[in-house]
This record gives sequence, structure tokens and C-alpha cells, in this order.
Amino acid sequence: MSERRQSVLWLLFFTVASLCDGLLTEHVLRFPFVVEANPLLVWSWQNLPGGMFAVKIFVSLVLLVCVAKIRAPVAASLAFGMLAVCVWNAAVLSAI
Repeated sequence: MSERRQSVLWLLFFTVASLCDGLLTEHVLRFPFVVEANPLLVWSWQNLPGGMFAVKIFVSLVLLVCVAKIRAPVAASLAFGMLAVCVWNAAVLSAI
């Protein structure tokens, strides 16, 4: 499999993990005393139609457009980083 194709697959994985993160975050934020730590997502939640999903989709689209310059190991690191965020959010949700 070519490196570009691997990068595309990793970035698609990143996109799915990012949307899962958004769903988990939205659910967790409904509980009292839980706040979003990322100021960009707080701002987007308050000011953009679609809230944080608009930012997450925009970032995913930018990465997919730039796929020619993103190497597969970098794309894999992005995907696993977002997966770690999802696991963290799921752990917070299970602890509440």
C-alpha cells in the first residue's frame, strides 16, 4: 500500500475518532462541574453554528486536503492521539 493511501486511511481514522470525541465531550459536559478545557472548543461551542463539530470537521478537512504533505507515521500519531483523547473522555464518563 502506498504511503499516501496509508496517510489517507490514518486521517480518516483521525476524523472518526475526532467525531467520537465530540460526541463524548458533548455528553460529559451535560454533567454539573464538568467543563471543556480547550478554549478554542469553548469559543466554538458558544459562537459557531454546529459548535465544536464545525471546528473538528474543519480540521479534518484541512488535514485531508494536505494529505500529500503528511507522512503516514505523522498521520498515525494524530489518529492515536485523538484515540487517546476519546479513551480519556470515556474514562471520565464512566467515573461520573
